[in-house]
Amino acid sequence: MNDADSVRQLWEGWRPPPELERSRPRPVRFTGKGKFTIFIMLALVAGGFTGAVMLYRQAAADRQRDQLLAVAGSEAEARITRLWRSSGKSRRCYVAYQFLSGDAVIGRSASLPCPAWGRLSNGERVRVRYLTGKPEVSRLVGIERSDRVLTWLPPVTAVVLVGVALLIARKLAMERRLLEEGHAAPGVVTKLGIRTDKGRKVHYEFATYAGAGIKGSYGPVHGKDALPVGTHIVVLYDRDDPKRNTRYPPGLVKLDY
Repeated sequence: MNDADSVRQLWEGWRPPPELERSRPRPVRFTGKGKFTIFIMLALVAGGFTGAVMLYRQAAADRQRDQLLAVAGSEAEARITRLWRSSGKSRRCYVAYQFLSGDAVIGRSASLPCPAWGRLSNGERVRVRYLTGKPEVSRLVGIERSDRVLTWLPPVTAVVLVGVALLIARKLAMERRLLEEGHAAPGVVTKLGIRTDKGRKVHYEFATYAGAGIKGSYGPVHGKDALPVGTHIVVLYDRDDPKRNTRYPPGLVKLDY
């Protein structure tokens, strides 16, 4: 007897939980986890659009600053006063310098590419370009890179965050639909995924009422939800597309009898 036959034999003498034998559509509501997931989804949408707008405005301000420095900026001689690096895994290189703007001594610090930073020394004289009416806006000529926001970052930020929200919405909609209209079937845990800090993925197989063997999975999960291989479970599946299935009870919705 092969594995497919073993899965089909799960139907022998099996009956679904009584609450799933009631007429469809079954009344459902979101669990606490489901409500929190909706909150996260809405926050991602809001964050995607808000973040994109803020980044777009910053990018516009950066472009305007660069244009002003190029067209209306003045140049002066600056003196390096300090060179240092940040600690930690993401090490960055910094420089502090001073220059004269009229009678005022302007001090500024900036992050530099480490190769360029390594060629500098304390007390060295370098050229600086600055805005005459706003000398705190300056840049070391030929050394300091523009720190403008990349033009592609605002739309990409919106697309990524809203895309993640849509995936969450799809998961919510699928679990709700399956609990409302799905057919119940007996299943069995066949494999556990690799253990990670997020838990383990649980793989299972079940047979539809027509006898087709279908695979599914849930997780990653921790603790008692990571059921051992061979454990019998209840699966809800879409009769028109059995590949759309979930373990019963699902985590985001529950029956509302």
